Amino acid sequence: MDYLKKCVIALNIKNIRILKKIEKLVKEMLELSKNYEIGLIQQSIHTLVLFTWSRYSYKNDFSIPPPQFIIDVGKRILGSGSVESKEDIEKDWISLLDNYGYGSTDELDLFLAEGVNSGYFPKKSFIDIAFEINKIYISKREQDSFTEAWSLYHHSFDNNGKEVLDKLYESFLANAKNISTLNLNGTVRLFKDLGNAKRANELIDYYVEARKNEPKIFDLTENTFWGDITEKEILKKFEKQYLKVRSPETPLEILERIRKKQGWSKKDTSQLSLLSSDDFYILFKSIKDRRLTSYINICLRFGKMSDTDDKCKMISDNTIEALKLIEAESPINKRRIKKFEIS
Repeated sequence: MDYLKKCVIALNIKNIRILKKIEKLVKEMLELSKNYEIGLIQQSIHTLVLFTWSRYSYKNDFSIPPPQFIIDVGKRILGSGSVESKEDIEKDWISLLDNYGYGSTDELDLFLAEGVNSGYFPKKSFIDIAFEINKIYISKREQDSFTEAWSLYHHSFDNNGKEVLDKLYESFLANAKNISTLNLNGTVRLFKDLGNAKRANELIDYYVEARKNEPKIFDLTENTFWGDITEKEILKKFEKQYLKVRSPETPLEILERIRKKQGWSKKDTSQLSLLSSDDFYILFKSIKDRRLTSYINICLRFGKMSDTDDKCKMISDNTIEALKLIEAESPINKRRIKKFEIS
């Protein structure tokens, strides 16, 4: 309970009635979270102390922020809230929350705030929320472990090359699923620079195997940091793995990517040109949101370009045929299709 005491002291809570309520809720929460990461448990205590204090104090003390203000400030920090701190009292509240270390409101915080109001925590709801939050804390713990292994390299001038590599190797194997491609590149380079290319290649192979079910990691075209990946062996093995595990894009996925990027490749037109007018008919009828118009215009655009090739013309022609089929179905569809000017 040392962490609980620390939170209580941070908010200077002295009211016995409120302290008893905090103690009761924290005990209930500890029973639910005893098998989770310490980070999740500490977040739960931290949030419960804050919201319980606020819930039972703010009406009698204007220096204490109301629960909804706390929630909104946390959401605003994440970019989704609407708090505007125009009043001096609100600026004081924000300063208080900052000093307490309340930086954001996530699903767990919302669940706990609701539990403070109702007086209990539904077990199933907690399990559903805590499972996802706990994965974040596991990932952070493992990343911290790998960072600590690197500190042996960064923070001394000792002649400890073997010790550094042994520590990094051990930590890498334990945490591969949470290590970024940039950190993989830096680790591999260090092993090679210190004369251990064999282990460097082992790390690459281990990383590929550990992340084999995450095809996006190996996609050379989508990774923001590929320009910083300098080790050719990583690039080679990642490309090989991606060709092995990638799933062919659906026509809908291709059109969505074109819509977002406002551009396409020959591979895209090759794949879309394989669709018949019936395929386009089924595709357009399946879409039920505002993207429908964008997708149709993209397909029609292929036939309007000055350098249209046979495949692009095929996409446009089959799109027009599909739209004519839809147009003939009903008066309302005839009116809808008119805006595309296909006649």
